[in-house]
Amino acid sequence: MMIDRYAVPAGVGRSEFDEKNSRFIGTAGPAPTVAAAEAFIRSVAAEFPDAHHNAWAYVVGFGPCAAYACHNDGEPGGTAGPPALAALQGSGLGDVAVVVTRYFGGIKLGTGGLARAYGRAAREAVAAAPRGEHVARTMLTVTLDYRFHDAFRRLLGPHEARAVHADYGSAVCLAVEIPVDRAAEFVRAVREVTAGQAQIV
Repeated sequence: MMIDRYAVPAGVGRSEFDEKNSRFIGTAGPAPTVAAAEAFIRSVAAEFPDAHHNAWAYVVGFGPCAAYACHNDGEPGGTAGPPALAALQGSGLGDVAVVVTRYFGGIKLGTGGLARAYGRAAREAVAAAPRGEHVARTMLTVTLDYRFHDAFRRLLGPHEARAVHADYGSAVCLAVEIPVDRAAEFVRAVREVTAGQAQIV
């Protein structure tokens, strides 16, 4: 089932720390599509071309229908990408990607130490990113008599709707963009103020 609203990163967050001489840099940012996630990963890797590893993960969408992937970028299996992905999945965010950059400092951390460090870098990067909200929206076409126009307009703001186009002919025909989860309530309100005379598609 699609989720109509969920938290997303509204910008880029970054974390950085040293663990036994290895430098870990986490970078998290918006990923509204798989293509956007892949572009974000490439851009961060290009920023640190001399790093030993640029492990990554992304979650596009939210909840059970989300698309997700991760990559260890040369680290031992399961020690980099999966902990970063787990951090994303536990963050409460959707449409998010993270790259954890590692500069090796000469001291091996072991698989457990690596997993903890990559997970920490991802969590801290996500926590540093500003937050916004994804809102699924739909379009309605509303046709009504001129005498209902002002009352109709007053319904827009309280329902998070906006008229994106209007034709003024023998009747008023408006294209309205509205959050999916507010549409049914909005339709009921329009029918009420127009005494059921509005045509809504």
